[in-house]
This record gives sequence, C-alpha cells and structure tokens, in this order.
Amino acid sequence: YVFALNLAWRIVWAFVGGPNARWRALLPGGRGYLRRTKDFIAGYARRDAPFYLGHDPLGRIFLTLLLVLLVVQALTGLVLAGTDVYMPPFGGAMRDWVAGATQDPALVQPYAPDTVDAQAYADMRAFRAPIVDIHELNFYLLVVLILIHVTAAVVTEIREGGTIISAMFTGRKAHRRPPVDLER
Repeated sequence: YVFALNLAWRIVWAFVGGPNARWRALLPGGRGYLRRTKDFIAGYARRDAPFYLGHDPLGRIFLTLLLVLLVVQALTGLVLAGTDVYMPPFGGAMRDWVAGATQDPALVQPYAPDTVDAQAYADMRAFRAPIVDIHELNFYLLVVLILIHVTAAVVTEIREGGTIISAMFTGRKAHRRPPVDLER
C-alpha cells in the first residue's frame, strides 16, 4: 500500500509539479523528439552529449518503461492483497466470490478454508495464478531496471562531473553549458 500510494503521488506530481516533473518533460515524444534522441546518442558517443536539466531523450524512454512496470507491480500487488487476505480495493469482491452461494461473505476469513465455498475458492485461485506470475516476473524486470538506472546515474555523474546524484539532494543540476530543455 505504501508503494502504491507513493506511485500514485508521483503520478499526481506529474500533473502539478515543476516543469521537469511534468508529463511533458518525462514521457518521450513531442516535436523534434527523434532528432533530439539522435543528437543525444551521437553526442554521448563522442562524450559531448547535449545537457538536459530534466531527463534526456533516452532517460524518457527508460522512465516510461519504469513507470509502466511500477504501475503493473502496484496493480497486481493490490489484486493479490485482495485474493490472499481480502484487503481493499479488491478484497470485498474476492470475499464475495469465494463465499459462493453457500457461505456468508461477512464470515469469510483469510486462510480459513471452512469459511469459503471450496469450488469458488478454487476458481479464484485459478484466476489468481497468472497474476502471481506477472507480479513475480515484473519484480525481476524492475530489479534489472533499477540496476540499470543506478548504473546510468553513476556513469552520468562521473561523466558530467557531479550533476545527477547531487541534484537528487539539492534540486539543482550544475552545468557548464546551456541546457537543451530550457527551449520548451
């Protein structure tokens, strides 16, 4: 729930936050995006990539993938909380499902097989099985992306001389040349 609330706050912040926190600065796209991406890749290869106050074009693609995986993780986690211990937002529907026609939904308790209809419970567990698989696979994908993200932040910090990690604490990026994304 803390994870889901934190993610929900980040999504809200993309609507109300500062210019570099908004969707327009986070998601790939917009006029000239492909050109900026090619320029960034070419510049990065020659160690002279254009400087961005916000996310660079490749960072936007990565961030979009990361956000999709985080949303999937939160949603599958909420479904599993509903199927395992009947917690909101899906727990009430799951409780009704496993009660079936033979049990009172108000009496259904987690891990208490005598409070559920056996066939309805088996059906719910069959529904739950692919969600568990998605949740688990998604977790490992997130671990890989987190490792890539940390590595990219450290490499960029070294290459740009203290701009990425320090900005996470100060809110300001040090730069030696004008940022490309001030043109927005």
